[in-house]
Amino acid sequence: MPPNVVIITLHDSGRFMGCYGHDWLNTPSIDALARDAVRLTNLYSTCCICSPSRASMLTGRHPASHGVMHLPDGKGNWELRNPREHLSHVLKSHGYDTALCGMQHEAADVATLGFDHHAMRASDDPGTGNAGADIVARAAAEYLHGRAGNARPFYLQVGFHETHTPYSYGGASPDDPGSVVVPPYVVDNDAARHHLAGFKSCLALADRAVGIILDALRGAGLEGDTLVVFTADHGEMASEMGCWAKGTGSYDAINRVPLVVRLPGRIPAGSVRPEATSNVDPRGGPRLARRAFPAGLRRQAGARAGAPTADIATVTRATRQD
Repeated sequence: MPPNVVIITLHDSGRFMGCYGHDWLNTPSIDALARDAVRLTNLYSTCCICSPSRASMLTGRHPASHGVMHLPDGKGNWELRNPREHLSHVLKSHGYDTALCGMQHEAADVATLGFDHHAMRASDDPGTGNAGADIVARAAAEYLHGRAGNARPFYLQVGFHETHTPYSYGGASPDDPGSVVVPPYVVDNDAARHHLAGFKSCLALADRAVGIILDALRGAGLEGDTLVVFTADHGEMASEMGCWAKGTGSYDAINRVPLVVRLPGRIPAGSVRPEATSNVDPRGGPRLARRAFPAGLRRQAGARAGAPTADIATVTRATRQD
């Protein structure tokens, strides 16, 4: 039987977390997941903007191919040329129950992505206009507990607004600026410290939400049969090269992203893969796909350039042991 699939995506977070060497940040849930998983250390996003990167990860195509060159709403109204290449459609066509909790950034109209369930929308949080990670995580946990004992595999896509500025989603308030560690490429001043203090508290909220989802998987008896993918759409300049925020070019700080992948019994726990790869990368041996997914899906997750299952293909390349 194919595994369930859960993809958790942070917003503008880059690799600022404990398991990627930033132990001044409070990310115990993400760090624990990494200890039980494979962690990629040289994964790059296809774009320094949210929507093109996410669309690449979930279609296996570069932005010029999938069509989302900027945001799908507000700045050019860029849309997927073929929404049926989105992973939600691909897995649904292979019998998966598909659900979205929280935000997606790939389409102006979420209905085009074909999810069976949309459990949590940004408008469901009237306080900020964007649901905080804790609210999204509880909705995801409710969905997972509802899947307990169900033989049909599922795909759950979880999107947090955290750690996008203004760092106040879910009621987060800045940490003590004195508690942050300013990276060596950043000018250590009040502005930098206050910025990083806000990021730190926002990330801690997102980490607690990741823990809620992982606990729900365990409590529902689904942990051993679920492929968990944790990543971010891109990073944040944090004043590297004199720049803040995003959309500023192809520097490591903005394009280098985390990827942590767990599948108990099939992916070596605590392993680290240093190979350079991309969140669009559809190359490489489909070792995991051969072992985990049915034949029809294996063909789509294979080595053909442009295959519409980038997350699976990237995982297969990174976790193969031959």
